[in-house]
Amino acid sequence: VKFMYNWNLRDLGNIFQGLCLAKADYYVNPSLLVRLYVHETERVYTDRFISEEEVGLFKSKFTDIAKSTLGELHLHVCDREKEGGKWRE
Repeated sequence: VKFMYNWNLRDLGNIFQGLCLAKADYYVNPSLLVRLYVHETERVYTDRFISEEEVGLFKSKFTDIAKSTLGELHLHVCDREKEGGKWRE
């Protein structure tokens, strides 16, 4: 990632705002909340990148961090495939 990007607490706030606006009726298990977290994080941070290479690097690093911190829940992040905008079950 190039040093021209300026990250601040507003970006982090946007991620948590998306999580807090989630309907509790739908997010009944942790894996669904992990999916929402991944979506919000990618939405906030990758919107600023200027090339697909940077987006790919971000997703690779994000997957590595998810593997080391989320335990079994990382499978929903690392083994995902988007087909037509939908998550693979």
